[in-house]
Amino acid sequence: MKADLLNQIEVAQRRRRRQIIAATVAILIIAAVAIAAFSTKVYRVESFPKMAPAENALTKLLAGSGIKIGNRFFLFSDAATIQFSYQGHISEERILTVGETLDSLSIELIPMPKQLLLRTKPSVAVTWLVNEEFTGRESSLEIEVTPNVVNSIEALDFFGRSITQKVQVDWQETNSGEVTFDVEEWSISVTSTPEGAEILAGDKKLGVTPVNLVPGLQQDRLMIRKDGYETQQFLLSSIKGKSLSSINVPLKKSVRGLPVALQPPGGELLGGVLNTEKTLLTPAHPLPREITYLKQGYVAETKTVTLVTEKLSFDLKPANGELLVASPVGGEVKISQMAAQKIPARLKLPIGDATVAVSSDGFQSQQIDVSIFQDETTTISPVLEPIAVYRARTARPTEVAPHEIKLTKMVGEPLQIGASRSVKGQRANEILRDVKFTRHFYFAESEISEAQFGAYLGKASTSKLPVTNITWEEAAKYCNYLSEKQGLDPFYLIRRGRVVGWNSKSIGYRLPTEAEWEYVASKYTKRTPRIFVWGDAFEIPQNGFGNIADKEAQGKAKKFIADRSDGHAGLAPVGFSNQVGSISDLSGNVSEWVHDYYSVSFPTEQPLADYQGPTAGRQHFIKGSNYLSSSWTELRSSYREPIDGARTDVGFRIARYIF
Repeated sequence: MKADLLNQIEVAQRRRRRQIIAATVAILIIAAVAIAAFSTKVYRVESFPKMAPAENALTKLLAGSGIKIGNRFFLFSDAATIQFSYQGHISEERILTVGETLDSLSIELIPMPKQLLLRTKPSVAVTWLVNEEFTGRESSLEIEVTPNVVNSIEALDFFGRSITQKVQVDWQETNSGEVTFDVEEWSISVTSTPEGAEILAGDKKLGVTPVNLVPGLQQDRLMIRKDGYETQQFLLSSIKGKSLSSINVPLKKSVRGLPVALQPPGGELLGGVLNTEKTLLTPAHPLPREITYLKQGYVAETKTVTLVTEKLSFDLKPANGELLVASPVGGEVKISQMAAQKIPARLKLPIGDATVAVSSDGFQSQQIDVSIFQDETTTISPVLEPIAVYRARTARPTEVAPHEIKLTKMVGEPLQIGASRSVKGQRANEILRDVKFTRHFYFAESEISEAQFGAYLGKASTSKLPVTNITWEEAAKYCNYLSEKQGLDPFYLIRRGRVVGWNSKSIGYRLPTEAEWEYVASKYTKRTPRIFVWGDAFEIPQNGFGNIADKEAQGKAKKFIADRSDGHAGLAPVGFSNQVGSISDLSGNVSEWVHDYYSVSFPTEQPLADYQGPTAGRQHFIKGSNYLSSSWTELRSSYREPIDGARTDVGFRIARYIF
């Protein structure tokens, strides 16, 4: 019973499918009738690819309106553009119009051309003919060919020899094809006598004999060269019609590229041209030719080159001359790396130019350029200038020490320092002494500032006030510090952190001597010495008297000058008051340490030349007035006061000898 039920269901399903198919066919027929009713024209269209005629091409409507059913195209608009395409073929477009008299269309699509690479092995340029048509002259060439068609491809060499291949490319191939022509059979054996010659075509090296070559189209002219032989030019076209299997080129011996050895290297060769490596020589023509090798300091050598010369070798011997050095002040002479020799000296030197350094104690050294000639004696007798004369002559009017400390050159004149008892304000310790100056010196234009001294201590400061609370020894050490920064020999001798003496010959920085300080204050820029920096008048001028105890000092100084004002109650910046030339603050601001030991003893021998004071003592002393000074005693240039340590009203300035 169950089987009967299943059979009835299957029969009903088949009946249902037949009804659906019938309905679909009816709908299509009705649609076709409707389309035919509404279309303006119907075309019969056949389109197929040439390489697959059984297949239908793809149809695509690009413009207008219509529909393709089977092999019929129903045109709804006045015109329509249709594209026909197929893989591996060239697409085509056609325009269908209502007014066209034809009602059928047949399209055969043409297959796309294929890329084919032609090349030779080995790679040489040949003439290519494709289907007997000239295509190019290259070692490799890419062409287009029609697929599924047999193409005749021919390669021809310089001599007309050819190789032909038949090539067919399948239209369904997606990659470019490649055809290789083996032209090794065209090779020519090239030899030379002797062997080992380079073969070149233009700048391209083809090989070294013996070698098998397959000449290309642009290689008609070959060059064959070998060191020591003449270069040969060879035209392949000259052997057309002859045996092409081998060529032998005999080489002629030549002096071009003649091996050469040069000792010592670095000289100059005359009579030919050297290669870049200085190992091969091309002599100038005609031959025979003299070749000369020369170098400064050596004896030149000359050799003759002929056609039978195989190599050249030069080994130059040192050439010497003599230098005689004399000097009325003796000394020593030094040249380059040679050890110094005592004058008078007779020196054996290589020929050429040399620089001679001549020196002697107490004199300025000289450097002299001389020329030494072979087997000759050159004599020089330099006149050395005394160092003092040289330094005096070349010293600038002003100098700038480290930390921008400006100094002025002084040429001292004979002077009596101190003061007689008749001078108002004179003190007993201002003993009279006659001094003179044989050494010129530099004298600081202003006192040392807190910023300048701070740089020595490693403390940054911009203060232009004079540094105070400085001991004599601290000031002396600062002077040595400046000397070392400038490369001068220190003036003061220091042992275990203490000043134990000084080098009187040094031109390093130091404190001014009492004689120098008093000379600048009383005599510099004046015809005769004066009591005060402003002159002899016991009356303080309206300006230029310096930062002293005037009415601004009221309340700070025990005594003050009520009718004068300098604008400063305390310290003023260094350089506040220019008083003698470019020198400032000798009167006022701070009193200043000088170099000398303090003494009231009268030296027995006078005048005292470049007087530096006693050689030993217990105390040093200060010169000049300061911002707390108001008495005639302190304001005078001869005023001197011994002190033991630092004070708030005491600073210093620097000086140094020029020679």
